[in-house]
Amino acid sequence: HSVVGSDTLFAALVHAANMLGVAEEFICAAREKRLFLSSLFPENGAGKCLLPVLLADGPAWQEADGPVAPQPASPAQVALPPPERWRRSALERLTLAATPFSEVLENVQAARFWVGIDPALKGHLSTCLHLLEDGGIGGGKSIGRGRFALLECREIPDPRATSGKGRLLSLAVPERGEEGACRELALWVDRNGYTEEAYRGKPNRRRVGLWALAEGTVVPFSLRGAVSVLDEESNLVHYGLALVARCGLEECGYS
Repeated sequence: HSVVGSDTLFAALVHAANMLGVAEEFICAAREKRLFLSSLFPENGAGKCLLPVLLADGPAWQEADGPVAPQPASPAQVALPPPERWRRSALERLTLAATPFSEVLENVQAARFWVGIDPALKGHLSTCLHLLEDGGIGGGKSIGRGRFALLECREIPDPRATSGKGRLLSLAVPERGEEGACRELALWVDRNGYTEEAYRGKPNRRRVGLWALAEGTVVPFSLRGAVSVLDEESNLVHYGLALVARCGLEECGYS
């Protein structure tokens, strides 16, 4: 699994954009397919990004210099840094009785992700990314998860595939009619979660579970994915657009 899914990154960016009063612009850009996000992928400590690849015996990681990964005949499986096991306690609300339990926490020091965005939103994107440095990303921030610090941001050539097939760098929910194009080796994951509490005056509610194609799945370059509208009135959506990168046999030279 990636460190942070593209749908979680989108939710964090929209939350930050809401502080600037431009959340509707980000949601509109996604629904109109003017905003593409990858998931966040870990680095190996030597400047190499680890991208997922699906093998016959399951998913593995592959070293790459950028979003377009070389694809050797037998991709080498790369181990992630070992996870840490934390001891925590849960407090019962009424009696304050403590129940200890252990939790595994992945320890990733650095990660990369890629964004394709409408130039009109480029300035807002930079501000939102810096706002994430204050608030973090994802859940569990009160116990040390989700720390976010933007170390570097640069422009690169468009890595998206323009013919044939490519590799997903995002979680993708196929549009109606696209499911039949994804019948090869693929990994489907169930995505669900919670909206923020009292969103627009409405109570906290669980969003509808959706099946998404996982990162690393080889798909047709034309796969677009969808932004699923869960509640039109409150503009509540799930981000599932596909970022399909080229699969090359040669080193790509991106950084």
